[in-house]
Amino acid sequence: MLAPWDLFARHSDRPFGYLLDRAGTDMWSFAGSDPGAQLRVYDDGRAYRGDREGWRELDDGPLEAIDAFVNEGEANVRAEPFADDLVLPRTVGY
Repeated sequence: MLAPWDLFARHSDRPFGYLLDRAGTDMWSFAGSDPGAQLRVYDDGRAYRGDREGWRELDDGPLEAIDAFVNEGEANVRAEPFADDLVLPRTVGY
């Protein structure tokens, strides 16, 4: 079995590497990098969405932007044939 830190080591030199360690539970740990999209919400309420085509400011308020971003990501994964009963991890940064 691969330890979570060994799993993360494979992503540690990549942009925006992350580890979701589920130690102590019966769920798997996740590691990744190079996200397909990012959402940045600033303390003044501005929200920006970034992807491989660049960054753009969103017209939505911060909570609406977060909700739309999370739902978009889940919808993309749920479209995969293997994902029928998959419990999806979420990454949220502050």
